[in-house]
Amino acid sequence: MKFSGETTKEWEEAVVELVQKDLDAIIVDVRNNPGGYLQAAVDLASDFLENGETVVKEESAGQIRNEYRVEKLGRLRKGEVVVLVNEGSASASEILAGALRDNKRAELIGSTTFGKGTIQEPLQIDGGGGLHITIARWITPSGFWVNDGGLKPDVEVEDNPDTTEDEQLNKAIELLSQN
Repeated sequence: MKFSGETTKEWEEAVVELVQKDLDAIIVDVRNNPGGYLQAAVDLASDFLENGETVVKEESAGQIRNEYRVEKLGRLRKGEVVVLVNEGSASASEILAGALRDNKRAELIGSTTFGKGTIQEPLQIDGGGGLHITIARWITPSGFWVNDGGLKPDVEVEDNPDTTEDEQLNKAIELLSQN
């Protein structure tokens, strides 16, 4: 799963169901999600945040070029939220996780994320080659660039590949049930 062009539509359908259930807590699982469309991450984050809150900033040459903010009344603003992350969580997944944590809306549980916070532009080279040039970087609302080692979880839980248990999910359920 990644943040694709269909993600917002699929999310809208899921949110309708979630709102009807009037849940006390939600676990958002972006483990092994390589990212994808920025707008999809902004749309998902917006449902958990207050109108006007920052989701992510775009920085280039040391200047903030763009700030993506919530432009609606989020439908999932009540209840507790935990985001499951791991080394496979990258790019748009990190934007979502960083926005929810920095806006004091969620705790991150799992292991440190991949650390991809760049905007790249492809460039074709004579002879059929090509390269990607970094033109800007994504900055979390608190000012952290995820390329600096990825997002560290609030609660570190390594998943043991030798078991069928999902230690990270179990920890999230345990923490949510205590509150």
